[in-house]
Amino acid sequence: MDFKKFFILITLTILICLSLYAGKILQLDSLAPFSIYNKNNGKIYDYYLLKAGENVELEFSNSEKLDFYTRLLFDQEIKDSKNYQYTITLNDSVKKIIKKKSGTSGVSKGLQGQTVSTYDKASVILREKTKNITINNPSEYDILLKIIDVEGSQKEEKEFEFVTFPIQNYSDKLVLNIEGKDYTYYSPGQDSISFTLQGPFELKIFSRVVFSPDEISDNKRYRFRLYDNDKLFSEFNEVAEKSSRTSVYNIQEKIPSTADVNLIKIDHGLHEIEIKNPDINREIIFGIYLNKIDE
Repeated sequence: MDFKKFFILITLTILICLSLYAGKILQLDSLAPFSIYNKNNGKIYDYYLLKAGENVELEFSNSEKLDFYTRLLFDQEIKDSKNYQYTITLNDSVKKIIKKKSGTSGVSKGLQGQTVSTYDKASVILREKTKNITINNPSEYDILLKIIDVEGSQKEEKEFEFVTFPIQNYSDKLVLNIEGKDYTYYSPGQDSISFTLQGPFELKIFSRVVFSPDEISDNKRYRFRLYDNDKLFSEFNEVAEKSSRTSVYNIQEKIPSTADVNLIKIDHGLHEIEIKNPDINREIIFGIYLNKIDE
């Protein structure tokens, strides 16, 4: 494969802007940060992980209102919504119990493929002399927490540049024409798509299922698995629909679906990444782009 020609002919830059909030996002330094990716709008949202049975304390002044955004972190996808609660204690005396109910999000995942719930929001009006707040998680689930000082003034925007890169191993390669532009997609066939990269880095993976012209249904469920150094990193489950704006170059017998997009983050070290299709009755193709994170 002529990798130099590969880079020259096919280069894609994708900018992802993080969500802007009309307020200041409070830093919770005692908690581990946790980011999720929304594949519908292409944005990354930053939260903090408040584990079951733990609490976090804040000290501040000059705030009138705080918005609390929460999600649940699940070990796996769940069918039914789950009840949970957390408590907010003001000045060690005034306690507010926040009760919510959330189910698995269909559009958001953690950057390592973790399953998260849809988000909930609660607002708290503060008294003038409020100087400290304690948030406690008494529920059985880990909570993802973001607190925004509505009166604060902070705008933050981050850019990520994703480009194509050499894919060492794959079963087949297809060129898709999408609204007049050509993009290269790879098929794992009955084996895998694999490549080796030095971390840390992020991958943006566009996946599509291929329909045949005689298929009556316009949608189809599919899944794929991503492995990191021979260990299962995550399984992704999607629902595809036939695309009316996408075609496979010189192959009329293949009708691509609309694309599902997943963003994942890989830590330091040398990583052999494999993408596999576990279902032989589904043909899945992938467009894969890389953002190398500066250390």
